Amino acid sequence: QWRELLRPLKKAIPKFTANHKGTGTSWHLLRHTFGYKMAAAGVALPILKEILGHKDIATTMIYARVSPDVWYDEIGKA
Repeated sequence: QWRELLRPLKKAIPKFTANHKGTGTSWHLLRHTFGYKMAAAGVALPILKEILGHKDIATTMIYARVSPDVWYDEIGKA
Protein backbone atom coordinates (compact mmCIF):
# COMPACT_ATOMS: atom_id res chain seq x y z
CA GLN A 1 0.00 0.00 0.00
CA TRP A 2 2.85 2.42 0.67
CA ARG A 3 3.96 1.91 -2.92
CA GLU A 4 0.79 3.75 -3.96
CA LEU A 5 1.86 6.65 -1.76
CA LEU A 6 5.18 6.75 -3.61
CA ARG A 7 3.65 6.96 -7.09
CA PRO A 8 3.30 10.80 -7.10
CA LEU A 9 6.78 11.06 -5.64
CA LYS A 10 8.26 9.03 -8.50
CA LYS A 11 6.73 11.46 -10.99
CA ALA A 12 8.12 14.47 -9.09
CA ILE A 13 11.70 13.21 -8.77
CA PRO A 14 12.99 14.24 -12.23
CA LYS A 15 11.64 17.79 -11.91
CA PHE A 16 12.88 18.12 -8.34
CA THR A 17 16.40 16.97 -9.09
CA ALA A 18 16.60 19.17 -12.20
CA ASN A 19 15.80 22.22 -10.05
CA HIS A 20 18.49 21.30 -7.52
CA LYS A 21 21.34 20.25 -9.82
CA GLY A 22 24.76 21.05 -8.49
CA THR A 23 23.63 21.64 -4.91
CA GLY A 24 24.63 18.16 -3.77
CA THR A 25 21.53 17.99 -1.61
CA SER A 26 18.68 17.13 -3.96
CA TRP A 27 18.32 13.42 -3.17
CA HIS A 28 18.98 13.87 0.53
CA LEU A 29 16.51 16.75 0.75
CA LEU A 30 13.88 14.75 -1.11
CA ARG A 31 14.44 11.71 1.12
CA HIS A 32 14.30 13.82 4.28
CA THR A 33 11.11 15.55 3.15
CA PHE A 34 9.50 12.18 2.40
CA GLY A 35 10.50 10.80 5.81
CA TYR A 36 9.27 13.88 7.63
CA LYS A 37 5.93 13.92 5.77
CA MET A 38 5.35 10.22 6.41
CA ALA A 39 6.12 10.62 10.13
CA ALA A 40 3.90 13.70 10.34
CA ALA A 41 1.10 11.73 8.66
CA GLY A 42 1.26 9.20 11.47
CA VAL A 43 3.21 6.36 9.88
CA ALA A 44 4.65 4.32 12.74
CA LEU A 45 8.40 4.78 13.09
CA PRO A 46 9.18 1.02 12.87
CA ILE A 47 7.35 0.92 9.53
CA LEU A 48 9.07 4.09 8.32
CA LYS A 49 12.38 2.54 9.39
CA GLU A 50 11.74 -0.37 7.02
CA ILE A 51 10.58 1.86 4.16
CA LEU A 52 13.69 4.04 4.44
CA GLY A 53 15.98 1.04 4.95
CA HIS A 54 17.50 2.23 8.21
CA LYS A 55 19.34 -0.31 10.36
CA ASP A 56 18.79 1.63 13.59
CA ILE A 57 15.51 3.16 14.77
CA ALA A 58 17.51 6.10 16.17
CA THR A 59 18.21 7.19 12.59
CA THR A 60 14.51 7.05 11.77
CA MET A 61 13.68 9.11 14.85
CA ILE A 62 15.35 12.08 13.13
CA TYR A 63 12.22 12.26 10.97
CA ALA A 64 9.92 12.34 13.98
CA ARG A 65 10.45 16.06 14.57
CA VAL A 66 7.12 17.84 14.47
CA SER A 67 5.98 21.40 13.96
CA PRO A 68 4.72 23.54 16.86
CA ASP A 69 1.17 23.21 15.49
CA VAL A 70 1.31 19.45 16.01
CA TRP A 71 2.61 19.96 19.55
CA TYR A 72 -0.30 22.26 20.37
CA ASP A 73 -2.82 19.84 18.84
CA GLU A 74 -1.43 16.96 20.92
CA ILE A 75 -1.38 19.03 24.11
CA GLY A 76 -4.99 20.05 23.43
CA LYS A 77 -6.01 16.39 23.23
CA ALA A 78 -4.60 15.64 26.69
